[in-house]
Amino acid sequence: MIRRTPMTFGFLGLILAVVLVLDLVGPAPTPPEPAPTGAAGAPVAGTQVCGVGDTAADAALDLLVTRPGTQDDPPAAIEVDAIDDGSFDALDGGRIFAGAHRSIRPPADGATERAALTRWSDGPAVTWREWSLAAADGVPPATVAGGCAAPWSPVWYVPGLRTDGGNEARLRLTNPYRSAATVAIGFPTPSGTEEPLVLRNVTVPGRSVREIVVNETLPERTDLAAVVEVRSGRVSVEGVQLARSAIGDVAGASLLAAAPQAREEWTIPWLADDDERTSWLWVHNPSERAASVELTMHTPDGGVVPDGLAEVTIGPGEHARIELAGTLPEDLEAVALTARSNGVPIVLSGSTVLAPDDVDATGIAVQLGVEPDTEWVVAGVDAERRREQLQLVNPTSEPATVDVQLFDGAEIRTPAALQGLQIAPGALLEVPLDEALSGTDEWTASVRAETGAVVVGRVGERGDGAPGAPVGATDPDDAAADADAAPDEDAATDDDAPDPQDEDVEDDGNPTGAADDGVAIPDDDARRFIAVPGIPSAAWDTAPAQLRARSEGFLVDLRTPGAVGSAPVGTEGEPLPLDAPLEEDDDEQVDLDPTDPSDAPGEQPPLEDEADADDGAPSDGDAADEDDDGPASDADDGDGASDG
Repeated sequence: MIRRTPMTFGFLGLILAVVLVLDLVGPAPTPPEPAPTGAAGAPVAGTQVCGVGDTAADAALDLLVTRPGTQDDPPAAIEVDAIDDGSFDALDGGRIFAGAHRSIRPPADGATERAALTRWSDGPAVTWREWSLAAADGVPPATVAGGCAAPWSPVWYVPGLRTDGGNEARLRLTNPYRSAATVAIGFPTPSGTEEPLVLRNVTVPGRSVREIVVNETLPERTDLAAVVEVRSGRVSVEGVQLARSAIGDVAGASLLAAAPQAREEWTIPWLADDDERTSWLWVHNPSERAASVELTMHTPDGGVVPDGLAEVTIGPGEHARIELAGTLPEDLEAVALTARSNGVPIVLSGSTVLAPDDVDATGIAVQLGVEPDTEWVVAGVDAERRREQLQLVNPTSEPATVDVQLFDGAEIRTPAALQGLQIAPGALLEVPLDEALSGTDEWTASVRAETGAVVVGRVGERGDGAPGAPVGATDPDDAAADADAAPDEDAATDDDAPDPQDEDVEDDGNPTGAADDGVAIPDDDARRFIAVPGIPSAAWDTAPAQLRARSEGFLVDLRTPGAVGSAPVGTEGEPLPLDAPLEEDDDEQVDLDPTDPSDAPGEQPPLEDEADADDGAPSDGDAADEDDDGPASDADDGDGASDG
């Protein structure tokens, strides 16, 4: 018989402890390959918000909704609504063939602080807005143009605001959801961050737009950035920068695009420095580490280091202005520029002021940097009254080959002179569009990099009386001759492409979606100077990574009002559910085209407005939704479809 003494138990315990320690400190077994996450395939739905653009008197707002892609891609189904004073007002809807756009001009009913919301399904669609202002009620004559924004982010960065002299900065906060949102707005400056008490707790009611005039709280500031932190709810942010010649001798306006996150690399497609134009950079470093930033200027001959600006250091939390006057290569008046940090995320924008002796020809442009991509969309209106060109920039180390496809509101064209464009690593290619857009009022350029990746921008100056040819470009006639003259219309047209307007049925009987007769179009002064990046495919191809906002000490998951692309990845590596589509107040299926049998109810996914469960109240016309602490409702259960 074996006797178990306390010493025996102690010895056995010691052996067990040694075994456990060896198991912990020894080599771990090789883990299996992680299962791929976020591979949900092609995008199924999406949303864009155009927060900048009103329909006040003496102004004109044009929305060009484009379906990117080739003729083999299916058409996109869209709905466009106005967000105004707590409600959605339908503006338009229908189908768009790949490569084509749908033109929408909201009625000039005098509304201000109104936003437009585009929702798509079946295929991606992106919205370009062009807002022309006339010299009325203290607003300078100018055109504000650019792509529209994502519907939400927990934080937004807007580098590049001025409130000095005749400059005025405005921020537009758009809440496309039913529940109210709360944000805090701070303003980094070269001397530190200013946080006005009145902007620490700003409420944006559901389905409404709130405008913040920065001059009212921070007047006479030369260099500002805005950081909008969302404390609760969901908000889309954009801004507009105004300049008034009565005070500062320059009249103009520009979109202030907001970045939802800081990055390590940014490219600005057009900057200029000559007798009439001057440019500078604004760099904001939101991190707690210093950022060492390398600058590269892109020229037709490749990348060069700016004179005296090989590298700049931006301290933690710093907002800095970098002057570019005198740094361009001696024989050039315009370049593109890329900023790369040493691993510390930054936010970059570039500003250009056009200030000739003729005040009627002045203007401003503020461009948020973008990243290289393989597909881009650029659009515009009134091409006959403005000289237009594309800026094609290759900031990568590999050569790029680019094709440009045009849609003029009636047909899709592939001009021979715009196919197979070669762009060397680090180089800039300026492509005048005057010949290709001759006789065109509204247009879309779809740019596809067959090899490599590029950045695309648009530069437009007033046609009659403009101060010289487009910056950095040769005479349009010479440029056309160098490109083997204007393309043959027969050769330029893709005969096999479907007519983009076959299924484009307007309620007013206008099949092209053009503006109704009798709507006044501002003169050239209101449409004279534009410099703006295009819309990259990242805006429609992929879902953002999981974003979280801090609210009252808790981390709250945020989701978009329309599922886009792949499922985001959660903190544990699991795929997060895609959002349910938006849900209309009347909860009815929208018949997009009564003449098309494929639009019959049940054949197409509904474009619905999200059933906001966070307000704890029943959605309009629906069964009562559970609040956020309970089970998800059928309309918002995270699987992208109703359980019904």
